[in-house]
Amino acid sequence: MQQTLQALYVASLHHSSYDELIPLLYRNGLSQDCNGWRDLFINHHDLPQPTAESQPYLKYLARYYPTITLELEEQMIVGLNSSTYWDVHYDSLWDAMKQYTHGDDSDSPGRRHSDTLGARWFASSWVPLDFAIHAVHALGVRQIGPLSLQSIALREPIAHRVVARIEQLRKINIDIGHSAYSQVLKRFAENEDNELLHELLHTDIHPDVFDDPPMLASIRDKALKEGAWETHRLLVAIQPAIVEESVDLTSNLLLQESVKYGQSRQALALLDDMRTMNIDVSMSTVQHICWSILDILPWNPKTTAVNQEALNTAIAYLTRLTLLKKPVHSHYWQKIIFGLGKFGRIGELEELCIGIIDTYEKLCISEGGLLPVHYLDAPPLGMDGSTNDVLVPADLPIAHEHHPSHGVYGFWLFSMEEVFHFGQPSFKIRL
Repeated sequence: MQQTLQALYVASLHHSSYDELIPLLYRNGLSQDCNGWRDLFINHHDLPQPTAESQPYLKYLARYYPTITLELEEQMIVGLNSSTYWDVHYDSLWDAMKQYTHGDDSDSPGRRHSDTLGARWFASSWVPLDFAIHAVHALGVRQIGPLSLQSIALREPIAHRVVARIEQLRKINIDIGHSAYSQVLKRFAENEDNELLHELLHTDIHPDVFDDPPMLASIRDKALKEGAWETHRLLVAIQPAIVEESVDLTSNLLLQESVKYGQSRQALALLDDMRTMNIDVSMSTVQHICWSILDILPWNPKTTAVNQEALNTAIAYLTRLTLLKKPVHSHYWQKIIFGLGKFGRIGELEELCIGIIDTYEKLCISEGGLLPVHYLDAPPLGMDGSTNDVLVPADLPIAHEHHPSHGVYGFWLFSMEEVFHFGQPSFKIRL
């Protein structure tokens, strides 16, 4: 099939497919196919435009295969978010933006962002959207309001492109805020409900009104009486999205409190419920678990009942986070492996490590696409100091030295060698 499609591409006159096909294949975890198509595109001088469409794949290529030489156009795309790139252009960016900040002397980089001015900037058709986003980032904006998000979403044709823009903002540490409108917009986009998303973006109701439940109820009732069915349908549809957001927030807060006060039974049960109900475990909640449960776990525990219980609790949390696809640094798993070895639980150690790899393989098969890896377990990417999780394609070869399972699997093999080759593990490894 691939050979047939590539033959059709070569025979056609349309040679501007890089930014169409590469992102599509990569989103579905088909990086090996991306590699083949990239070679063909380059041979036909079909190179990416200076936008973020192909950036995830190119960053993956630069991070996991640094010996591959990128074309100049590709290198520029990899560096779109870097502070160095934007520092070079800072003066021109300021000149381009100052007309929107004139008259607001209190608004400086890093301070409060004018949502109205930001919306005008993002809505300007003469400014490429990628440029607009990175320019705002370079000027120090760290949060945008619902009007700005609406302007960005209006320039994207379908839901998954809106999700990609929100993710692009997140990766450069620009938050979309917690307004009801922004959360509903995000939910509709994530659910790929293009019809409702279109109605939300084109409604006459101002985004600020979505934070006023009595006003919304009044508009909904009036729409019903007057037969304004599109408006009524939209306002009915947003309620579950608002409730879902509230449930997500409340569940995470309850989980954090349970972890904080050592209520492991309740916390683990809540984690199971959140997985069943598909409620997202936030990054701050994962950090709470790491700080409260995993960081305090000793590397070389004394064989006491208290340490045994702490080890069991840590295993319970880690296995659940793995099933929830929430990556944690591999050194936490290494602590578990050391602990199981110290307590002589070799059978459980082997079962756990094989189970981790088996779970990863099942996720690759069932989910496909991209799977998250903790940023400390991924190879570095130049001067990129981001602490966001790294997404890798499901088809990353397991033989690759930076495959996510190696941090655990390699350590397990080393520990087993300590046990069976030398008789007793020394547990004095420098980490």
